[in-house]
Amino acid sequence: VIYNTYMTTYLPEKGRTLQTIIGDWAQSQMQPVIWFQLEPVPGASRFGWCAITVDFWESGHHRHWQLAMSHPHVTTLEFSDDLADYLEFWTN
Repeated sequence: VIYNTYMTTYLPEKGRTLQTIIGDWAQSQMQPVIWFQLEPVPGASRFGWCAITVDFWESGHHRHWQLAMSHPHVTTLEFSDDLADYLEFWTN
């Protein structure tokens, strides 16, 4: 399990290469890897808001969901259509 919040803003290149680095590492693991993030995204519907995303790797397969857009302090959420797919994935 990997979890980060509002970290990429402090990284070189705003963390643009982080997805590739973690993805390559996760694909090489024998166990499933899940990565939860709350990070700012360009073009957010509201200034300064963050995307809540989940990436999951298992047996060479990768899934990505953007569950919601959120105020950086998670005081307000706007859920996305991916939330239903994410919940269905884990209940089936």
